[in-house]
Amino acid sequence: MVVSGAMRPRSLVGFVFALILLCALAALAQPKKGAGAAAKEADDKAAAVKSGEKAAAKNGEKAADKVEAAPAPEATGSDDLGEPPPKAPAGDKGGAKLSPLNPAANEFPDAGVAPPPPEFDRLLGDIAALRSRVAALTTTLFASKLRVIVETRADDARIAIDDFMKVELRVARVLEAELVPKSKKLLKLRVDAGGEHRTIVAGIAEAYQPEQLVGRTIVIVANLKPAKLMGIESNGMVLAASPEGGLPNLVSVDPSLPPGSRVR
Repeated sequence: MVVSGAMRPRSLVGFVFALILLCALAALAQPKKGAGAAAKEADDKAAAVKSGEKAAAKNGEKAADKVEAAPAPEATGSDDLGEPPPKAPAGDKGGAKLSPLNPAANEFPDAGVAPPPPEFDRLLGDIAALRSRVAALTTTLFASKLRVIVETRADDARIAIDDFMKVELRVARVLEAELVPKSKKLLKLRVDAGGEHRTIVAGIAEAYQPEQLVGRTIVIVANLKPAKLMGIESNGMVLAASPEGGLPNLVSVDPSLPPGSRVR
């Protein structure tokens, strides 16, 4: 076949046009192929992540089963993981050294507190000396006050009027009198103390015969607690005066005073 010169340019143009069309189609097909690869790569990564999560969950369940099956650790001074606490390097004084068995021996790092001034020790000494002086003065004052109280009580045996008023003196009339068996000094008196009769044991047998006392008006201490003399309960005491080494003499009042009258 013989191609004429007029047909050659047209054929060349068509060939070039076809070549350009094929290149464009190839260029358009290339991005679609890349997007598909990227999507496939993303799906692969998601599957890998999901597989890793399943493996981690399975390992966690196994670890939990081991922890539950393991016995509780004893209190041996180790940390929560069962390992002994790390030892501080030799010569390291920066950290605190704590001893749970001997808290008094614990050492703590310097917190930056300034040392006390030199006057501090002198001040402590002055305080101690002052305490000693106060204690000595207190002892001296207490001893002096106690001595004054003792001397005052020894020199002044007088009582207050309130103390005297506690003693109840009353008029009594002797109704009966008799000697106490097996006694040379005691008489048993039965007296009228004003609405009540009392038995009084008095040591006046050496000065009076029993018949001398019947009908006599005397003074008694009416508020004494009962006491037993020679097996007889005495409820009161008669008043009597006696010279040094002499016989007793009963204190008597006007017979007209009724028994039970208060002596003031």
